[in-house]
Amino acid sequence: MLFRHCPFFFENRRDEVMEKLNDVITAIDDFVWGPVMLVLLVGTGIFLTIRTRFLTWRNLGYALKSTLSKEARTKSRGEGDVSPFSALTTALAATIGTGNIVGVATAMVSGAGSFGLDVDLCCIWSDVEVQ
Repeated sequence: MLFRHCPFFFENRRDEVMEKLNDVITAIDDFVWGPVMLVLLVGTGIFLTIRTRFLTWRNLGYALKSTLSKEARTKSRGEGDVSPFSALTTALAATIGTGNIVGVATAMVSGAGSFGLDVDLCCIWSDVEVQ
């Protein structure tokens, strides 16, 4: 009942709590997305490469041959089949598209100063009209 007539007391306290919470989250974010994440990602890649006995590198020639060879791009297959090249380009398009969406969302959230310029240049370059 004592603080009912003093609404500013709670607003100041809320700002202090939010500032402390922001500091804690920033510290965790800096720790997780700093060198620790780099070491985890690179370490996981090296571990899995060794664990699978360099499967990716051993089969790289076969994968390139079966995807990019002339036989893989011919139309002499059954009706409705997808060529390996078409599957590769579809997977790449989905991956690149998702990366672009995430990149734009990250730029918007982080408040990048050049975000508006980036969007304008992309629209000019791709002939898209901004409303």
